[in-house]
Amino acid sequence: PSHKDGSVATIVFLMYLMYPTLCRQAFALLVCTKVDEVFYLEADLQEECYTGRHFVYLMCCTVPQIVLHVLGIPLRGLFVTNRSRQQKRKMHPSIALFRYGMLHSAFGPERWYWGAVVASRKAAIVFVTSLLSEPGQEIHWLILLLAFSIMANMLYQPYLDAIGITASDAFNLLRFDSLSLFVLLLTAWSGVYFDINAQCHGDN
Repeated sequence: PSHKDGSVATIVFLMYLMYPTLCRQAFALLVCTKVDEVFYLEADLQEECYTGRHFVYLMCCTVPQIVLHVLGIPLRGLFVTNRSRQQKRKMHPSIALFRYGMLHSAFGPERWYWGAVVASRKAAIVFVTSLLSEPGQEIHWLILLLAFSIMANMLYQPYLDAIGITASDAFNLLRFDSLSLFVLLLTAWSGVYFDINAQCHGDN
């Protein structure tokens, strides 16, 4: 691989690694707290939300970040993954795999787009945990999201028939991914106990 190939692979890796952090930064200005029927920025309770300076920053910073990072990175990933699959005839397959393999090599040919599904799941989790301040609502939506993610894994089986992976390894990878999602769901569900327990103590 050339220096260009290494640079492309490094950029893809960094974008993949930084995506959840970029999503959280994009939603940071949307995190507001309600005080006396007025919303204030949680990071600075002297800043009223959705008016004046906050609205300007919202339009100039938050909206571009959501378009370019939250939506743009998965869409760009879909584009380069599809182009990589089509350019294997023009480019040596090992070079295409070296550059963009992180985005699609673990998934079957029919599920080449699954990397964008995983990215969307990450963005949705960041969105829920950032914007919802009430623990009960946050846990409710997290459990729903994780349940749908597990069902999607079971129904679509994205890791099966992946090139270079045996059927046994692909099945184990699918099982491991679904199990990790189940552990997250179980962790979120266990938070219901602390939420209910806190409410009971408050009533007493």
